[in-house]
Amino acid sequence: MDFDEATYARVVHESLINKNFLSFTLGGMPWFEKPPFYFWLAGGSAAILGENEFAMRLPSAAFLIGSIILIWFIVFELTKNKRSAFLSSAVLLSTAFFVCAGRQVRLDVPVTFAILFSFYSFIRGLKNPKWFLGLGAGLAAGVLLKSVIGLLLLPIIFIFSLIYGEWKWLKNKFFWASICLSFLLVLPWHLFQTIKFGNQFWDVYFFTHILGRVSENLVFGEVASRFHQLGQLFVVSQSWFLFFAFLGFGFILKYRSKIFQHRFEFFTLATALFVLIIFHVPRTILLYYFIPMFPFVAMFIGSFSEKLLEWRPRFFAVVVSLLFFLGFTSTFLTIFSNKDRNFFLQPLPKISRYMLSEEEREVGEKIKDSGVPFYSYKWNFFPTIIYYSDAKNILIANNGSEISSSFFLLVPRPLFKDTNSLPFKSVDSKLNWNLLYAGQAAMLFRAEVATQD
Repeated sequence: MDFDEATYARVVHESLINKNFLSFTLGGMPWFEKPPFYFWLAGGSAAILGENEFAMRLPSAAFLIGSIILIWFIVFELTKNKRSAFLSSAVLLSTAFFVCAGRQVRLDVPVTFAILFSFYSFIRGLKNPKWFLGLGAGLAAGVLLKSVIGLLLLPIIFIFSLIYGEWKWLKNKFFWASICLSFLLVLPWHLFQTIKFGNQFWDVYFFTHILGRVSENLVFGEVASRFHQLGQLFVVSQSWFLFFAFLGFGFILKYRSKIFQHRFEFFTLATALFVLIIFHVPRTILLYYFIPMFPFVAMFIGSFSEKLLEWRPRFFAVVVSLLFFLGFTSTFLTIFSNKDRNFFLQPLPKISRYMLSEEEREVGEKIKDSGVPFYSYKWNFFPTIIYYSDAKNILIANNGSEISSSFFLLVPRPLFKDTNSLPFKSVDSKLNWNLLYAGQAAMLFRAEVATQD
């Protein structure tokens, strides 16, 4: 588990220990960064299956499978074309970034499922108004999964209505009942936090982690440029996002004078571009923010590819087959390899975050239950180590630190020359250094203090 996964898993762990899933803690301190729904699901999964990576990731994986199934139903409902629906689901299944995000303890794929379920309930509700109640449940689930991101459903409905000229839902009592239902489902937890913590909750939950991400960078390190993030989308979605860009450009050129005759393609293209643009606005930009875009990218590609296959079947059958081969190959390599890759699927020489988190897991497991102080020297990330070691405290080592007892020391491998370069000294004693672990990024030592005669 990487930084974010380990943080969320630790929150679940502490909730299980404290038997409290209403007020979350991290390191024993109140934690207000995210809403509760995923932590409830992961807590239930861990209670049944044991506290392990599989149990923590199971809810996200279930939402991943559900998202792939849902876009089949959405495409078929709006196009009545089974091949378009199948192609759309297959595109999403072969989008490496989306699939891998769904295998992690993250909230992005779950909230995407909630948005898709709500939207499916909406389009079904246009024919059978009782389906609008599903919209309310999905909207509430989205907000309880990732706060305001769950509200992304509302502009999607607006875009759909604008393109399809469908506004009768505004006068439907079931629609407004569903909005009231979502409010009633979302209100209790937020009200409980407000009563218990007051402004402290809203300062962190809303002003820092929602409004703060718009105006400033909340991610450790330098802010990647918007063009860099756009370029990364071409890499991590190999090669569907590139194909989407070509198809989108071609669709607009070909049908610009009769674009409303191809409403479904126009709607999915407009929605994907809307999500792409809106998540380029904040100063804090992470690739995972763009996860809700990919189902609409997949639906556009699937539906428009079906029309291209009817137009020039042999040529586009070869093109689409090649893209599926690249997509599934990229997905396989991303899942079973711990290396970052470039657009051509060649491994990059840098240490990937997957490899880094794996080494942190190894370090955490080696120091677990030792009762020996653990020091870190110029190592910036701790959640993964804390989760796997159950460490209560990580001490920061500085050059010349004095020590009087045995301890562990974590050092970045690129900074290590020899034991004389390690940042400790001892008065009237010597340090015996034992190397316990050496990875590409991390080195773990255990130092024993021996009194000099």
